[in-house]
Amino acid sequence: MHSDSPDRSISLDALLAESPWLRRLARRLVTGEDGAEDLAQDVLTAALVAAPTIDGRPLRHWLGTVARRRASRVRARVRARTDAEALAATPETVQGEPSTHDRLALHRELAEAIAALDPADRDLIVWRYFDERDAAWIGARLDVAPATARKRISRALQRLRDSLASSGRGAEGWTLALVMIARLPGSSTPAPLTTAAPVGAASTAALLTAMTLTKLAAAAALIALVALAFLRSPSENPGGATLAVDHAEEASLMDGDLASAHPSADQAERTSPVLTAPSEAHPVDTEPTLEITGRVMDERRRPVEGARVQLFFGTGETRESVSDEEGEYRLDSPGRSAPEDRFGSVFASLSGGLAGCAYMSVYGDATRPYRAPDVILRPGATDVEVQVVRNGKPMAGAEVALDAGFGRLIVGRGRTNGDGLANFESVPAGSLRAVVRTDEAVGAAKLLSSERSPKSVLRVTLEPARTVKVYVHDASDESVPLAGIRITAHEQVMPSRTRGTSEDPWIAVPNIRPILGASAVTDEAGVALIRGLPAGPLWIHEAPLAGESWSDSRVRVPDASAEVKLPVRAMPGRDRVEWPLAQDELTASIPDGTILSLRPAPGAYRHTPETARIEHRRVVVESPPDGFTGALAESPQGLMAELRVAPTAAEGLEVNFVPAREITVTVRNADGTPAEGWYVIAFNQGNHPMKDAIPTGPDGVAELTGLHGRLVDVRVGRTIRGYDGLLAGSVDLEAGGAALEFTLPRIAELILRTSIDGVVQLPSTYTVFGARVIGDDPLAGEIRIAVPLAPTATSHSLWLRGGADVLAVNLVLTPSDLTGESPIDVAFQRAGAILASVPRRPGIRVEIAAEGRREDGTWVENSRDFIDAPNWDDDLFRFAPLFPATYRLRDLKSGTATEPFEVLPGSEPTRITLDLTQGGVVRGRVALPRGGDMGAARVVIDSASDDTPLGTDRYLDAPGTPTNSIQVRGDGTFEVATQAGKVLTLTAWHSLLRAAEDGGSVRLTGPAEGVELQLTAAPTAVVRLPEGIQPGRAPSRRVLLLSSRVGADATADEIVAAIEAEHVLLPLEGQDLAFGGFAPGRYSVWIDTGHAVAPLLLADIELTDGANDLTWAEFPAGSSLDFQIETAQGTSPPRIAPSAWSKARMPSGDPLIHRSMNSRGETGVKLTGLWKGAYRVRCSIVAERISSLKTVIDQELELDGVTSVPLPVDLVER
Repeated sequence: MHSDSPDRSISLDALLAESPWLRRLARRLVTGEDGAEDLAQDVLTAALVAAPTIDGRPLRHWLGTVARRRASRVRARVRARTDAEALAATPETVQGEPSTHDRLALHRELAEAIAALDPADRDLIVWRYFDERDAAWIGARLDVAPATARKRISRALQRLRDSLASSGRGAEGWTLALVMIARLPGSSTPAPLTTAAPVGAASTAALLTAMTLTKLAAAAALIALVALAFLRSPSENPGGATLAVDHAEEASLMDGDLASAHPSADQAERTSPVLTAPSEAHPVDTEPTLEITGRVMDERRRPVEGARVQLFFGTGETRESVSDEEGEYRLDSPGRSAPEDRFGSVFASLSGGLAGCAYMSVYGDATRPYRAPDVILRPGATDVEVQVVRNGKPMAGAEVALDAGFGRLIVGRGRTNGDGLANFESVPAGSLRAVVRTDEAVGAAKLLSSERSPKSVLRVTLEPARTVKVYVHDASDESVPLAGIRITAHEQVMPSRTRGTSEDPWIAVPNIRPILGASAVTDEAGVALIRGLPAGPLWIHEAPLAGESWSDSRVRVPDASAEVKLPVRAMPGRDRVEWPLAQDELTASIPDGTILSLRPAPGAYRHTPETARIEHRRVVVESPPDGFTGALAESPQGLMAELRVAPTAAEGLEVNFVPAREITVTVRNADGTPAEGWYVIAFNQGNHPMKDAIPTGPDGVAELTGLHGRLVDVRVGRTIRGYDGLLAGSVDLEAGGAALEFTLPRIAELILRTSIDGVVQLPSTYTVFGARVIGDDPLAGEIRIAVPLAPTATSHSLWLRGGADVLAVNLVLTPSDLTGESPIDVAFQRAGAILASVPRRPGIRVEIAAEGRREDGTWVENSRDFIDAPNWDDDLFRFAPLFPATYRLRDLKSGTATEPFEVLPGSEPTRITLDLTQGGVVRGRVALPRGGDMGAARVVIDSASDDTPLGTDRYLDAPGTPTNSIQVRGDGTFEVATQAGKVLTLTAWHSLLRAAEDGGSVRLTGPAEGVELQLTAAPTAVVRLPEGIQPGRAPSRRVLLLSSRVGADATADEIVAAIEAEHVLLPLEGQDLAFGGFAPGRYSVWIDTGHAVAPLLLADIELTDGANDLTWAEFPAGSSLDFQIETAQGTSPPRIAPSAWSKARMPSGDPLIHRSMNSRGETGVKLTGLWKGAYRVRCSIVAERISSLKTVIDQELELDGVTSVPLPVDLVER
């Protein structure tokens, strides 16, 4: 029969072109050349058979998706079968293959066990394992969701396992029997058996027994692989780590890989030899295992033995261990791959009300050992009971997660019992959030730390959940769907700013937290459904799996939206990446054919190839992983270089090799003796460790070798992680290696005697900053601390924070205090607190400030809380500790405020209600002329009935930006909260544009949708930066338009007095900067770049309506401060931070001119670009371990704007 449908077959040439890439991928997915070749051939065959269903999608993406899913299923099945064989295949029980009679008997018994199930369970088993129907088909047959069908199949399997375990063979006998079934050789599978209607037990048994041996063997083997782990007793499998098959893996076995929607590809999958026993020719690939180690400590930083340690990953995975006598614990976990696998928390508890938790994050392939943060056990842990209610009735079987920090610090997981209750023991002190998610309902409840009791109760009321349908497509073509893309849902927490694209240099985006378990993988149509989501705005992110595309694709889901589109930029594969070699002498000394060893650059977490080679004067890496951007390379001659390349490029930047650097660090005790056992580690300026920490030997020396990079900070500490270590010095590796000498500070042990309102007692909780706590005596109200001091120190600063019920105390220790001869009195005062109830409409984001009233009647913000994820958080806000005073609560989004009220000290908070149920939201967008920069656009908000600006950002781009304004998103959209009855005027604003006369402003009363504000062209002026100065955006770059009478010799005070307007400098192409938004006329213009050169003053010039070219003007060099660092012989100079600011002040109170920098450990540092006038000059030691010695220069100077002033920094005696 003739068909008019287009020919969608895949050409053999196209497949052959992709086969080298596919074979490289297969080698990463399975172990052994033979296994990789089999996998590649299997996928190529499936592609030929499934060609009509690929529909023009990217062939490489389709091949990669099928290969990864298929390899994963094969590993899971073979691993489960292999473990079971290791258990069962003993000389006494297995003596070769079973006889035909034994096989038929086993099949008959298995068929009878299936037939004896309830009809509903029996149908599920037959449909799934004999008819080979997937969960989608079964769900449609039963008129339920696929996820519900999976759960029912899982429960049916469990009942079959229970039946098998209780039979005459017992669990052990059936383990051996199922091993025999799993070891039967496979062959081509006949057509599926069609079950038109449910059948009775007798007919089912007869039907199953009559099936072909091969067909029954294949179906039984599938059941066997799922059932084996559950038939082994816990004593035979301690910990359950080896054979534990969770529901996610079970669902994977049920539904097949993502290509199973293609009938031909699914047929090819079922004919693959997945049930054959492993052999030397086909070794079994094992999942990478991540080893996680850590330490449990008490408040005095002493090891805690016998603590129960639990690890909670974001996907729901849990691991458990016990700390040893050194406080150490060890946990094994599957290697992390998907982003939602990468974050988790470590929770530890001990009898006596001690508990603690720490957040951890694991990146990339992460198969290397990972050191988790220390867990500090603190008192105050209590039991918590969570009650889950749905439709007014207790809900049994609901999974509850206890969260102690924005969705990422899980301190407990459990399920509710028949009464809807879940109990958690020894939950750490502090505020908690109980979260419950199902496909149909979601809910959460918050428990404030002040409301904790020995048996706290949280009630979670579930509300209907929403489902979001996401269509993922190629970013270059919306009609091309992408299969196998993992996506995750996130909820908004609080606004922040981040760097955007080149088109949107700065865009306002929210901070977001992942919704636990809210992820899905797109099907062959590029569609994924994420269920169990709360109401309110959400974000959908692409979550790349290991080796797949690496982009930062995301899309915002509005409050009521159920469908969104997510464009994803697929990462093209590369056969090889090359870097040209520089022509310098050292690089040229490395001959062709040299094999280079590679390791990840500091802070890089993606997979890195092990080697590269020199070929035709180029560095070559074969078959790099997708997204590979470079590594550190080391030659056999001890030369090192950094390889850098764009993630899609085939050629990187030119490479020059330099000798590997070494840093030798000598650590001494305060008495001058060698300090053994201290860890020395180097960090780059991104705070990433260059290599593992090295302990000092008996001579106090540690050598850091094989280093390459730029400026590094060297730290000395007691732990291997090194982040909390003391700064020993900084080394510029570009200049060479170094030898550092570091003397540990002397320790003064002191006693603090605390009181609260005159009564001697300890605060309920406390933290001491500037010292280490070594013990306390609650009855005497005493805290013992160890204070680090330099040999000549005569004072020391402490800050004590005592929890939410007392005010913090600043303490300066005098020389007599430092002797330790008598206790030091610390007087705490009781604080006040506010417990605010803020009812509001669903989906409305709020930001509540507690503002105190000054003596002049104005209000100042003392404390702030926020809810930017109102769908899960309750209506309660707590503000503590507060100074007793007159306060009001105000919503910064809408301007709604309470009447003033008094806050008194005491244990009971002041309870206040701020009703926001009558408010609303204005939504709209700002429209720019073609080529405009949206990153500089804002919306100015003016209220006709309030004395303070509302709905405004707390942090602005630069001086000159309107304070009563908000920044728009990258696409120009914005949201403004409104107060009932309040009149708002919204006006578009831009650094280089102006609001259109018609459409640039709008006046509103109440909520509105679809508001559009227009910006139009305005006069601009362009200046040029000197070469060598970065032309990007900087908050300190400003333009002052002065009255034209200001002359070229004006003083700083005269400039401040003549200010008419302030503008922002924005980067253009090259070294040019622009400012705009001014009215045409004559001005004097004062331009400050913020660093390096002095401000430029252009006296009495004409600025016209249009483009004004000021690139002819040259910036003066100005005066400079020359800091000369003097240190003791053999001691490297530390990094210093010099700064200078003019005494002339802007109307805002900011200095007219400010310059600062951080040195790189040089002996001489120059601070440049200072205009004439009076300055205050300070110089501090960066990250100095002794706070009392941080500031080394603090003086006032008069500069002429031309000459350099020397300033010696004497650190010899310090």
